[in-house]
Amino acid sequence: PEDVHWQLFYRDVASNVTGTEIYERNMGFVFNSPCFPVGPWCWTVEWTDILKYKKNFDFDSLDRLVKVNDFQILNLEANIVEYSYDKADQVTSIKDSYGRTTSISRDSNSQIDTTTYRDGGISDVDYDANGNISGIKDALGQWTYYHRDGFGQAWAVISPATDLPTYYEFDAAGNLTKKTDARQTELNYEYDALNRLESVTVGTSSTPLQSFEYDTDQPGYLYEAIDEAGAHTFTRNQNGQVLTRTDTLNGQSLILTNTYDVHGRIDTVTYPSGLAVAYVYDSFGDVEKVTASGAGLSQSDVVKEVLHYPMGPIASFKYGNDELRSYTRHPSYEHMIIGSGAHFSTTAERDLNGNITDWDGRTFSYDEMDRLIAHTGPDGSWEYDYDLNGNRTLHKEDSLQTNYAYNSAGTRLNSLSGGTVQTRSYDANGNTTQIDNRYFDHDALNRFWRYTEGALTVEYKHDSFGARAVKADGTATTRFLYDGPYLLHEDNGGSPRDYIYLQGDPVAFVQSGSLYYIHNDYIGRPQVVTDGAQVVKWSRQNNAFGDVPGTDLIGGLNIGFPGQYYDVESGAYYNYHRTYDPATGRYLESDPIGLSGGLNTYSYVGNMPTMYFDPFGLEVTGTYDLNTGVLTITDNDTGRSLSIPAESGGKPYGDPLPKGQYEILDQARNPESFRLDPLDRIPRNDRHEPSGRDLFRLHEPGLTVGCIAAENRDEWDPLRDLINSTKTTTVQDKGIPWWKFWAKGEPIKKFGTLEVK
Repeated sequence: PEDVHWQLFYRDVASNVTGTEIYERNMGFVFNSPCFPVGPWCWTVEWTDILKYKKNFDFDSLDRLVKVNDFQILNLEANIVEYSYDKADQVTSIKDSYGRTTSISRDSNSQIDTTTYRDGGISDVDYDANGNISGIKDALGQWTYYHRDGFGQAWAVISPATDLPTYYEFDAAGNLTKKTDARQTELNYEYDALNRLESVTVGTSSTPLQSFEYDTDQPGYLYEAIDEAGAHTFTRNQNGQVLTRTDTLNGQSLILTNTYDVHGRIDTVTYPSGLAVAYVYDSFGDVEKVTASGAGLSQSDVVKEVLHYPMGPIASFKYGNDELRSYTRHPSYEHMIIGSGAHFSTTAERDLNGNITDWDGRTFSYDEMDRLIAHTGPDGSWEYDYDLNGNRTLHKEDSLQTNYAYNSAGTRLNSLSGGTVQTRSYDANGNTTQIDNRYFDHDALNRFWRYTEGALTVEYKHDSFGARAVKADGTATTRFLYDGPYLLHEDNGGSPRDYIYLQGDPVAFVQSGSLYYIHNDYIGRPQVVTDGAQVVKWSRQNNAFGDVPGTDLIGGLNIGFPGQYYDVESGAYYNYHRTYDPATGRYLESDPIGLSGGLNTYSYVGNMPTMYFDPFGLEVTGTYDLNTGVLTITDNDTGRSLSIPAESGGKPYGDPLPKGQYEILDQARNPESFRLDPLDRIPRNDRHEPSGRDLFRLHEPGLTVGCIAAENRDEWDPLRDLINSTKTTTVQDKGIPWWKFWAKGEPIKKFGTLEVK
């Protein structure tokens, strides 16, 4: 018999789940002696149940959750969260395991008024007569104001991150038709009769910055996009899945070809270089092997013998050069405890709030807001301080201390002094334009498009989807092909390089007919590259906000945090919609989605790089706070925002959905529900890979075993309508087939993203 895990739930008389326990059952055969004649009847099965995990929930006499005891690892003190309520059953305070409290006050309409955070910072929210947010004050006392029309659309936004207001105009259908930013740059948007975006132009120009054409044979699908980088055309099968993508960049065509099996799963991907990557699946539909051939490479295994936890993430696999990688995970699958294998051996220890405190010989410390304040490792020690809005004010590396100074609004980093001396300048939109003698130019869409330092000039071009497509320095041109945040192909005119992924992690690349294997750290950053003989060809020391280069026998590897690409000329990382500066741990541009990504529009993942990453440089368009039960959705085009009370899990059973980021996707067969698909290693497979849980939804009031359900119909209806009226994109579904919700392989409508925190 094999060892199994099983879960037990406890309930009170009101059917509230008051506790859950996970046991590991170790089973084996015992021989009964004496036994004659010897046969199968001589053996009996015995087992031992070992408690691996437990979680308790306490409710008051009004059936309100007042305490959660989460025993993340047995024999350690529990993670305890306590809640207090007002007479309207609204959460008024949340106390964490260390006794630190977040307090919430509400107005007469039960809308959040002020929030006092664990570090003493206070934020305020004002509303108009229709209940729309009209102003938000951050912890430094700076207000962002929203002026709205009768439909709740923001026609002006006044932000401390910009020098002047940003203005918006809309047509009768609610489509954004004009945007005038703080630099007085005008963007004009035109739509077809089906409200699909046809073009974007700058000012009075007769030449579109971007134009879009849609497939007449398969209505709704994008056929071609034309922009500064070139033309991008798509062909599809009868299910809408992309068969070919052709990017014509600076006169050169890059063609990506996909084939699918009878279940709609990706079968092969052929790169522009001619490299063909094939995927083999096990009986559960999980990848068990990946092979590559072509482009000078004979048939080779990329990864093999891939084993998975039941309904969960990868347990182990072998690289094609027989190097093994394995993972031991928490019984709830929420995170990795131990990782082992070639060039990867670590035990990740965590504090009571789930923050990593020890990993791979490194130690980490955090402040009241779970922001990283110190870490030590083989390459040195670092310390950080922050102000109440999360701006870094001090950075100490070993004995060298650097101080940070900001403008009066507390948004823009003006200068560094002490160990590092530096001055910075910005344009009216808050984009960094100069760091000492280095210059950064941004286009009409606020994308970093030109870097200048002395005689060096490097220019970048982006496609209509936000991805960088071309990089040129006057002597060489590099072309890139992305699939969302994943870099698939780069070609500098010499020897192209093709990247191969497994569950969202880069595991290999092929160049000049050779296959190299990428070994990542626990968050997905490459740290070692080996060849077919298991010889190290490249390495680096990854630290919290950046890295220290090591061995390089392959001409560099520029992939950083997921979604990032290192530019050696500037020392910064391209991060899709923004530019990440590892030296200061912040972006060079303010968040294009405004406060939907947090009150600090420049910080990288809230200064929590050991726990999170941001592949698109955007973060979120909505939030759900597990502590307060407040669900907030913001339309980033109109600025309209709604906050309503919601609940997750426990009706009649089940835990809340895991913390993290989720895509908000359509469920055409259920107008009262939206699909929440975790943004993890495998996008749009309708499963949370770290935990193995699946089928998360955002829906109308009702039962919830892990979905997010609104608490009442009157507040659900306008929030549902807000989501349905926002601008959407079409993405490819990879979910398992379930006839109740969608057919496998269908393209699916994406409304935005949601952060659960």
